[in-house]
Amino acid sequence: MKIGLIVTRFPYGGAEKQALMFAKFITNQGHRAEILALENKESISFEGIDVIGLNLKPVGLNPKKIIQLIKFNFGLYRAIKQTYDCVISYPQNYLLGLYPLKNMIKILSIRIFYPNSISFLRRKLISTFDLVVTNNLPQYSLLHAVKIKALLLNNLVANEMQQEKTEINKEYLIVSNIKKRKNLELPIRVFKKLSEKGFILNIAGRIEDQEYYDVLIKLAENCSSIKFLGIKSRNELNKLYSVVDGVIHPSLNEGAANSILEAMSFKKPVIASRIPENIALVENKKEFLFDDENSLYNNVIKLNTYLNDKENWLDKYLNYQLEKLRLAYDGSDYIILLDKIKMLHNSIGQVK
Repeated sequence: MKIGLIVTRFPYGGAEKQALMFAKFITNQGHRAEILALENKESISFEGIDVIGLNLKPVGLNPKKIIQLIKFNFGLYRAIKQTYDCVISYPQNYLLGLYPLKNMIKILSIRIFYPNSISFLRRKLISTFDLVVTNNLPQYSLLHAVKIKALLLNNLVANEMQQEKTEINKEYLIVSNIKKRKNLELPIRVFKKLSEKGFILNIAGRIEDQEYYDVLIKLAENCSSIKFLGIKSRNELNKLYSVVDGVIHPSLNEGAANSILEAMSFKKPVIASRIPENIALVENKKEFLFDDENSLYNNVIKLNTYLNDKENWLDKYLNYQLEKLRLAYDGSDYIILLDKIKMLHNSIGQVK
């Protein structure tokens, strides 16, 4: 089989990272895989996987942009027809399921918790796909509640735990592309106050919304303890995870956040926004969830106390998180997904 994995742009964020790992898995299983990067203008080879640049601008279901919507979908249709046995779309291109490609398996990956996915129009469009996969339990439950069969597909996370550090340096990390739904202004305001107590906040990630980034820079001005690090390589991120005391995850909506899972792999505590997707990962523990600036401030102070107390429950909790990661996020779900694709492939008589 030949499988195409559609992403927004490459390299970019969590979805693209998961697409790359699944593409490698597909290749290792003796099939062919390519990544189709909608916004990339050029094609490249990345870690042994071909990344095809389509130079297309994604457009949502906006009636005011009907011309752009038609152009985008026609361009994508031309790129995938008679080329792949299966395509998996990580962007929410709901119209893909309607493409007249009877011999092609079309899969939609819903990676963020979208409560509006059960609205009448979206529900009808989602039902046109051969399969829906999601990486977070709230979305999975929501889809099944409206009788849309979905596959819960946990992210693949490598066990990259480094040697544990012993010193506490009051340093924290956010790994996030910079855009509004990531809610970065809240932790910046909090760490401006915490800087008086010696706390440091590092923010690593691509600038997606320049206007929002400018707002954040202005908000953080005159505070040298808040550092914007830009895009970091995998090795650089690993070093950051190794040296910080914890990770902050402030998103307003999310799927199964890679930064939380990666922090778990390094046995680092995460203080996350209280949204269903994050609760599913860090558990419903008040010490690791926040609702506003005050609760984030207090939880960082409390966590610093726990870290300095070697005889407490925190290490047991982090060991539990690491074990959960090893059991549920080890890539075994990729085998289930590939088997499902094979079954669908066989059912349309396209085995080659």
